[in-house]
Amino acid sequence: MEINFRTIKKYDARIMSFDLQNSAIERSIIDESFIPIGTKPKLKPRPMELKIEFRNKLRLSHFIEDLIQSKELLIDISDGFIYRCSLRQMEGNINSIANKWYQLTIPVYAIQSGSKRRVCLKYPETLVIVAGTHECDVVYELYPKENGSININEIVIDNVKAGSKIIIDGLNKLITENGKNAFGRSNLRKFPSLMAGENTITLNTDIEAYLYYYPVYA
Repeated sequence: MEINFRTIKKYDARIMSFDLQNSAIERSIIDESFIPIGTKPKLKPRPMELKIEFRNKLRLSHFIEDLIQSKELLIDISDGFIYRCSLRQMEGNINSIANKWYQLTIPVYAIQSGSKRRVCLKYPETLVIVAGTHECDVVYELYPKENGSININEIVIDNVKAGSKIIIDGLNKLITENGKNAFGRSNLRKFPSLMAGENTITLNTDIEAYLYYYPVYA
């Protein structure tokens, strides 16, 4: 059992339960030129309760500190999936139990995913076969060779610098250049996501480019 790629044993702890509710589908509007033209299904995060028992309060406090500092929890329970989780609330219930153990109950929202995938993108286009069963948010990592504009799948970022690192992050909803906010230089209306199956990614110029995603499963 791992949380954010750290074994739970690091905290002198043990997982007691991992209660994941059934999948739910919501229908989101497909918008083109701000005119609604239809809807498509998208998997919603599933409520989950994670119960962990700690041998002492010090290890418990270390875990809570790491938990608060994490943008996202990646939970691996060795069932073939990774559960990408966000906290439903910051407070968890702590109970003292037998033999001086302490039980922490954490309410989260979870998406059942596969391991992180990386795809090298080529100019002018790349066919990407997205694993999984549902639409997933994706991250583009771009390294321009010249000053100017970049266009990837109709997402345009202007005034980029040669040699910089551009991130278009559909997971965390960010656009950065060398770690600084670049959203204002983009035409972005929707952060990138791809449907499971075949997708074509286009580039307007020959640059070093990568795609990252976690396959999403029901």
